[in-house]
Formats: sequence, C-alpha cells, structure tokens
Amino acid sequence: MSDLTDDGRKASGLRRTGWSMASVAATAAAIAIAARGPLGAVGILSLGFTGAVLALFGFGLVRAGRDEDRRIETAARLAARRLIGTATVTALEQASYWSDENPKCRIRLNVALPGRAVYEATITGYI
Repeated sequence: MSDLTDDGRKASGLRRTGWSMASVAATAAAIAIAARGPLGAVGILSLGFTGAVLALFGFGLVRAGRDEDRRIETAARLAARRLIGTATVTALEQASYWSDENPKCRIRLNVALPGRAVYEATITGYI
C-alpha cells in the first residue's frame, strides 16, 4: 500500500502534529503536578485545563490523520485495479451543509463496467 498523496507527499503530517500536541499536554500535566506548591490551585487548574484541551485536539488530529491515510490507501488500491467503464448521473441532491461556498451533494450514478451488470452507486461530496 502506498502512503503517499497524489502529489507524492506523506499523509502522516496530521498524526505527527497530533502526537506533538499530546506530548505538550503531557508536559503541561507534569509541570502542574511538579510545581503544585508555587503555582497554587489556579495555576494547577490552568495547566490542567490547557493540557486537557491540547490532548483532545491532539488525539483528534491523530485520528484525522489515520482516516486520511486510509482514504489515500483505498484510492491507491482502487487506482491500481484500472477498471475502465462509464457512469451516468441519475440524481443530484443537495445535502445538509456547505463548505467554502460549495454545497455538499449526494450523487446517484448508474455504473457500467465491461463484463459486469450495470449497478447503482451513490457518492457524497462537495462540488
């Protein structure tokens, strides 16, 4: 399996950033524990809260990176098959939200591949 994006870059940057944030969170927690006397209750709570927020975001980025890597591996695996066929759009529906002025749509297709029966597929994405 390939772990490269379409332009050849590794897709694990999100995971590295996430683990870095989790490391900073652990450091903040260690400082709060080690310096509980001079910091007082407010300092400990501040560092603890900061550590918790960083940990949540960090582990979220780790998960997003893992999901992106899986998407890239799936795309590479499908591209390696090189099935050539045609698809006809049978329906186009707007989904519930927009991103950067682009609507998220659900597209229904009839897919025809040589030597196989025609089947219906649905994809959802931004257009």
